[in-house]
Amino acid sequence: AAAAAAAAKEAKNSERSCSECSEGANCEGFGAEPRAAEGYMLEAIYLDDAEEGPGLSIFRCSSFKACPGGGVFECGSGYEGIACARCRVGLSMTNDGTCEPCDGSQTAVAVGGSILMVALV
Repeated sequence: AAAAAAAAKEAKNSERSCSECSEGANCEGFGAEPRAAEGYMLEAIYLDDAEEGPGLSIFRCSSFKACPGGGVFECGSGYEGIACARCRVGLSMTNDGTCEPCDGSQTAVAVGGSILMVALV
């Protein structure tokens, strides 16, 4: 039984072939995991066929700061989400697209707006 399983696995591996590396990915060769190029982000897409492992989607990012390149789900410092398009909790996006720690003014505006809405009602 073990020999049959090994033969089936070998047959499945022999059916695999190389494919062209997609735009936004850096591929080092057969068997190596693709890595995101600068300005792109890789996301794993889990398929029903667990033997094949996850598929990958490639997203173009709005900035190199958000997506410096790298492995699956890797974003620049302070960024997260698909295409690293949003800032992590506790950070806010500045006018130049950088995620920076929130200062008191963002909180004050939100609280002040809530108080104004309650006063109008």
